[in-house]
Amino acid sequence: MNNFYNSKKSYQNQNRNQNRNQNQNSKKLRRKNRSGINRKKITPFLLSTFIRVGKKNTIQDYMNELPHNELQIYTWIDATLKELTSIIKRLCSPARQKNAKLSFAFVFKDKYSGYIMFKNVGYTFSSKSSDNDFKTLENLGFRIGDFLDVAIFLED
Repeated sequence: MNNFYNSKKSYQNQNRNQNRNQNQNSKKLRRKNRSGINRKKITPFLLSTFIRVGKKNTIQDYMNELPHNELQIYTWIDATLKELTSIIKRLCSPARQKNAKLSFAFVFKDKYSGYIMFKNVGYTFSSKSSDNDFKTLENLGFRIGDFLDVAIFLED
């Protein structure tokens, strides 16, 4: 009887240790997916997003004044393109369509020449996955103060 009790107790301890290890491993994986930003402690920044359906905004649209189709999003530097897509889908009805493709570009002033520059960074789909879904703003070279240009294309 005593042996049974001891073996049962050691079995329970093994299970506890396995559960602890699994929890620690899952926490490590979650940390690896993000750039280490603690969203509970770090304040989000304002991301000025300019959305256009059917075609991209041009450099001339940004020259004298900003385009009129601005969407202001509060987000973190570790936000993924898929995360931004879900926010845009909630607020912009063409992005909700099943055949919608969202093309992302950064708009910024070149620090050497002062010219406005575009950098195409990827695309996502509203209803299916893409290779760009888990790319973060930080990984793509975004700097706070840049604009995000989003073109929504409705594919046939």
